[in-house]
Amino acid sequence: MVADGAKLGGPFQVRAAAAWKVVLPNCFAEEIRNNPNLDFKETQHIEFPTTLPGWEGMNEGLRHDRLFTDLVRIKLTQSLNYITEDMVDEADYALNLWMSEDESSWKTYNVRQVGFDVVARITSRVFAGKGLSRNEAYLRIAKENTATSFIAGYTLLQFPRFLWPFLNRVMPYCRTVRRQLNDATHLLRPSIEATIKQYEDGDIKKGPKSGNALGWLIEIQKGRPLELVSFVGAQLSLSMASIENT
Repeated sequence: MVADGAKLGGPFQVRAAAAWKVVLPNCFAEEIRNNPNLDFKETQHIEFPTTLPGWEGMNEGLRHDRLFTDLVRIKLTQSLNYITEDMVDEADYALNLWMSEDESSWKTYNVRQVGFDVVARITSRVFAGKGLSRNEAYLRIAKENTATSFIAGYTLLQFPRFLWPFLNRVMPYCRTVRRQLNDATHLLRPSIEATIKQYEDGDIKKGPKSGNALGWLIEIQKGRPLELVSFVGAQLSLSMASIENT
């Protein structure tokens, strides 16, 4: 359908899961790239049940006050030179877990499985700290939450929107999304509370080398609401973006 539309040489529509989508040729990219009416966040709120219980993690990544955007733009981008050493260390650790140095033995690997694990470990090391990057329970959530959320969202799109609140409570994938959020909150809480206390006590010097994404959120808060779910949601959103982009 998309290939047929592209032959027209101009804009065309396709029927997507959530609604009709307008596809524009590449020549329009420069003209529309900063158009405020084309807000990616708004489309995600339409296609996913971000306001329902269990979806708070995704909703935090789509906040209108740009907290998550500022986290990436101001903190992550400016800290790349400082996090490289941790990334290299974690990549070496992760690859050694999978790939034996014994050259006499051959093993078969699922590339997707290995890739998910390595990326999850590296991103968790940078965003949440070394302890959680070696925590198998947390890594499982970081890897599985992305796929589970998309499958659950796609499944809900098969039903009228007014049924979503009820279906979100009974459908297996939706229940899994809620459980993953609760489990992630339980695992992240000690690190979050420790980070908040360090900042309150003045034990951390602010700057690009300070802490990790937990501390970065505190530094860029600037009066914006910052609750426990904000930290957890940011971690899950960063993991989702990293795994999907990779």
